[in-house]
Amino acid sequence: MSMQVVRIAEPNLRLAMELRELLAAERLPVPVFTDVDLFAVFDSEGRIEGAAFVDSLEDSCVLGAVAVRRESRKKGLGYTLVSHILCQCSAAHERMFLVS
Repeated sequence: MSMQVVRIAEPNLRLAMELRELLAAERLPVPVFTDVDLFAVFDSEGRIEGAAFVDSLEDSCVLGAVAVRRESRKKGLGYTLVSHILCQCSAAHERMFLVS
């Protein structure tokens, strides 16, 4: 299965609703989308299979939530999301924190 992580600059209404549904199913807080960087993996029909949110500070970034749909687990989506974010954050920040 080929997976590509996409950074979403501004989620549209459908995407925002899908993200809220995914996070609610995992009992994760829904961030204010304008205050965080959103990274997502989609299926072939354009549905979000996994998402992660990062809050960037001056010299650090905070990984606040990683969620993968229950039926899409054990396929490497979470690993792919976190690996991509680590690469992105390490290039721009000195430190990264995970809040769980």
